[in-house]
Amino acid sequence: MSWSLDRRAEQEHPELLDVRNREHLWVTGRTLHRVLDGHLPVGEQVHELLVGAVGDARAVLAVTDTRAVLAAEPRGSAPARCADLPLTAVTAVEWTRHGPTGCLVLRTAHACHVLRHVELRHGPEVAERVRERWLAVRPAVAAHEPVSA
Repeated sequence: MSWSLDRRAEQEHPELLDVRNREHLWVTGRTLHRVLDGHLPVGEQVHELLVGAVGDARAVLAVTDTRAVLAAEPRGSAPARCADLPLTAVTAVEWTRHGPTGCLVLRTAHACHVLRHVELRHGPEVAERVRERWLAVRPAVAAHEPVSA
């Protein structure tokens, strides 16, 4: 039996390894999925997964109702790392095509997180759903922002 099925009961977030995400597991290996599973609290549902690269590191972006988590695993023996972005802190979500692949950009007030080398067959539609989730939390943020004169 494959790892994604026989280990499912041990996962806090089995949606990271469901059948539609088998290609993510194949592309990224088990490490990033385990890192994401350990980083997300029990009960937080992952709605979107997108595979790409951050710099020269393999990366997976997981999006929940309230945040985006970018897990990256550098080449060599360096440990994997996670960037946790609350969707309320995101100021823009952008998709750009670059030849045979594309980039998903999440901008915040102080940083720009770019997931490169995203496949075109998944990237644009997932980017649009991430944008919709971000727009859904924007009214709550706008209500708390001071109005400039």
